Amino acid sequence: MSRAQHLLDLIQLLRGYRRPVSGAVLAEALGISLRTLYRDIDTLNAQGAQIDGEPGVGYVLRPGFMLPPLMFSEDEIEAIVLGSRWVPGGRVVNWPKSREFISRGGSLYSRVLLDVPIRDVTGGYRAFRRETLEGLGLGEVASQGYCFQVDLARRAVKAGYHVVEVPITFVERELGDSKMSRDILVEALWRVTTWGVGERVGRITGRRKQS
Repeated sequence: MSRAQHLLDLIQLLRGYRRPVSGAVLAEALGISLRTLYRDIDTLNAQGAQIDGEPGVGYVLRPGFMLPPLMFSEDEIEAIVLGSRWVPGGRVVNWPKSREFISRGGSLYSRVLLDVPIRDVTGGYRAFRRETLEGLGLGEVASQGYCFQVDLARRAVKAGYHVVEVPITFVERELGDSKMSRDILVEALWRVTTWGVGERVGRITGRRKQS
C-alpha cells in the first residue's frame, strides 16, 4: 500500500470518531505499527490537518481537512474519485429508511443493468481529472436531475477510465429541502433502463453479425 493511501485511510478512520481515540486502536484498525501511525499523524499535521492529542491520551481530527493533491504521485491520482456511501466505511447520517432504500436500490439497479462496477453510482461527491471530463463527450450528455451522475459514471467506465471509490459519511442537511422529486426518479428509471437495454441489444446484434 502506498504512503498516500496510508494517509487517506487514517483521515477516513479519524473522521468516524467524535471523541479522542487511542493510537493503539487506530494502529490496529489500519494494520500498521504505532511508530508508523505517529509518523503519519505528524505528516498530516504538517500538511495542515488539525489532529489534536498525544500518545496515551488519544487523537481527534478537527473537521474540514482534505488531503492536498500534491500528496499523491501522478500514478496515484485516479481518473475519477467517487465519495461513496455504500462501500465499507461509508455511511449516511439522519436519513429516513425510505430515502436510503431509494438510493441503495437505484445504485444496485444501475450497477446491474449498466454493468458498471461502482457501488454508489448515483452519488454526487466526485473529483474528476480535467483530461477525463474532456474525454467523456459532455456535449452529448442530455440527462437532467441526478441521472447525469449515473450517465457520467457509465461513460467513464465504458471509456476505460480508472474509477476508485472512497468511503464518506454523508450527513443530511439541516436547512433547506431535498431537490429529489418524482420527475427526477422517473427520468432516472427511464434513462437507465433505455441505456441498459440498448447496450444489450447492441451486443446481441453485434454477435449475430459476426456469426
